[in-house]
Amino acid sequence: MSDEFDVFDADPVTSDEEDSVGSEVALEETTVEVDGQTVAVEGDSGADVDDDLRASRFDEERREREQAVREQFEAQCIHCRTLFESVDDEAAHECTAEPVASCRFCAETHRRRDDPEDHIYSCREFRRYHEKEIRRSRAEVYRGDGLHAFDDMEYIRPWYHELKGYIKYDCSDQRNPMQSYYALNSLQKEHDWEDHGTLRTGFEVDVDELPQVTRRQLEKADDFGTFDDVEKWAVEFNFKSCGIAPPTGDVADDIDWRLEEVREYIVKVYPSAYQSFEEAKQDGRKRASFTLKPRWPEIESTSGRGISNPYDIAGFDVDTSGSNIQFERYPDLLHRAMEALADRQGFRFDKFTRIRHDDFAPDNIHKSSNITDAELYVRVQKDETGRVYAFDGTLHRVSMLLGSVRRGYAKSVRDDTKCPGYYHTATIGPMRAAEMVGGHDLAKELKHYHVNHPMAVEGGALEHPKIGASFQNSKHDDTVYWSDLERLERELDETILNTLRWSDLPTGVDEDVFVADDYFQVVGDRRFRKVVHDQLPRLREQQDREARQFAVAGNLTQTDIDAVETLLTDGGVVSPADVAEAIGRSISTVYDSLKRLSGIVVHRYGEVELASRYLAQQVLGKLKGARRAVENSLEQSIDDLVRGEKFARADSNQTNPWDRWLGNWVERIDDGGGSAPAKLILGWTPADLDDARELLMSGALRWAEVTGHDLVDFAKEFSPVVETAEGDRLEWSNWHDFAKMLPGFKARYVG
Repeated sequence: MSDEFDVFDADPVTSDEEDSVGSEVALEETTVEVDGQTVAVEGDSGADVDDDLRASRFDEERREREQAVREQFEAQCIHCRTLFESVDDEAAHECTAEPVASCRFCAETHRRRDDPEDHIYSCREFRRYHEKEIRRSRAEVYRGDGLHAFDDMEYIRPWYHELKGYIKYDCSDQRNPMQSYYALNSLQKEHDWEDHGTLRTGFEVDVDELPQVTRRQLEKADDFGTFDDVEKWAVEFNFKSCGIAPPTGDVADDIDWRLEEVREYIVKVYPSAYQSFEEAKQDGRKRASFTLKPRWPEIESTSGRGISNPYDIAGFDVDTSGSNIQFERYPDLLHRAMEALADRQGFRFDKFTRIRHDDFAPDNIHKSSNITDAELYVRVQKDETGRVYAFDGTLHRVSMLLGSVRRGYAKSVRDDTKCPGYYHTATIGPMRAAEMVGGHDLAKELKHYHVNHPMAVEGGALEHPKIGASFQNSKHDDTVYWSDLERLERELDETILNTLRWSDLPTGVDEDVFVADDYFQVVGDRRFRKVVHDQLPRLREQQDREARQFAVAGNLTQTDIDAVETLLTDGGVVSPADVAEAIGRSISTVYDSLKRLSGIVVHRYGEVELASRYLAQQVLGKLKGARRAVENSLEQSIDDLVRGEKFARADSNQTNPWDRWLGNWVERIDDGGGSAPAKLILGWTPADLDDARELLMSGALRWAEVTGHDLVDFAKEFSPVVETAEGDRLEWSNWHDFAKMLPGFKARYVG
């Protein structure tokens, strides 16, 4: 973060008058802090300093007693030195001795666990300062230079696609914690399932009670003036077996258990205009499904396995999923649905257990509630999105530059089987998210995709693709709680806005570019978001520089070369010990090598990999030259490297698109001899023949753009040699055969 946004100024830890070293030593010699209380450690602080033997004996005894105390504990606060029995206790410890920082705009104090980015978004003083800076440089901002990372301006408003999570409700403070569960069982028995099927009811939401974003979306979608003052929802109620064993012993007594079988109850919410939830789902309507799973302490399955309930709640764990609904509305919809079900009780039984619908009130959500999937999207004219999904488009560049080589989240999908841009994704993990947009830390997937059957929706809004960003819980290191919802939504929003900007698409309202559907509307609002310059060219330049440095004679040893080759060729997770065994070197030698290779190798948690897929590709193209740099004389190495780079010229100042294409994809160019085309040897392995042809086409287009020649003439200058991941090989015996795949061949040589 630049100095302009370095909002925290740390206070000094000690004053000039305090001797921190002396006072710390004195503390160690007399006491140990244990869970906030001082434990005395016996010793003789007044030992005769001249009696070395006596002092040594006392010191040794003191250390033994102190060690005996410390062995009972797992963690210690680094500031106040308090000992704790578990790491979790230490993490929850609010230390008064911990140094604090203060925001230089509003002076609010913060500790190390606080997220500076979260404060920036909420700091009113910072926003005033920022708006002042924007007014001072308004001309530059209007030109699109984006001098400030944070902008408080009108942006297009993405809509909410999918959400999945677990919303938990703890009723332990109620006299009968499981009353609502017994009430649902009572409703199940009261309904005549054989004659009437699924139990259905409904509720309405007054327009004034809707969140502002949803209300504006509904009003914008109401082109014919038929929008009612209420939103009408239908509710379906059902149940299923679940494999949970009934509680026994003291637990059963505590919750007054009274049933022989445990069931889960399913509540589904959808627009009342539809006859069933499935009908609404098939039509792509907004909908929500809630599976109410009972929870109590020491809960187990019928097979005797423990079931996750880390806080020992007595209540419900609600498996939540839905689509096309504003994320924050799900708890409210469940609360209203439970109230509607409560109103249906008593139509058959005089005595029944009433559903306590306020058990599901939004303000009763337990802190352990979490989110596992969430997506925002915009819909864009199909003719405008090529720069998003093209072979050298934003998604591919993100995947190459930020995607890990061997980890599970290093995923890139390119599927054009049903139409151009049919389904393209790039997935990045939490450790690389901040390199795309500073302050981000969620694993996410960037998406460009069409409906399942694009041909069936031609002429309508759905023929145009979505550009979306989704949270990837399975690739994320930590839990995203329901209380993190605002941060999650903001990060997905900023990811979409930056993807649009980096693809030369507007980030504001533009009805010529964005396409409204039944839920996404071409509306914008003013909100505080971080929209930055395209970070990918900077990352590519940095990785190009690291790759060139890798191949410079004198920088490497044979161990370095062997280690990199192992990382390029060996599959799965590789540890330093694996590398050492593979290349026949000691583990210490490998660690020294990893330090020298720190520019291109990432070493963390006992795993080693190349920093990105793009860097792996660059290093692969230079590996042979680098090996010669070690094996041959310095003069011969330089000759090899100069010859290998003769055509690529991948320097940091290059702006020639043909040079960039060569630097990215070509290992070397061999002289064809005489008038024969030069051999274009690709250093990248395409997935299949279609991938290879697309890559060669992009190279020909850039060559024609730079030289001014026809595309067909590219075949007279270069003869490519390509091997695909499927084992196919593309190589042409004469230029005429290669030219047949280039546009303009028939018009020039056949017609």
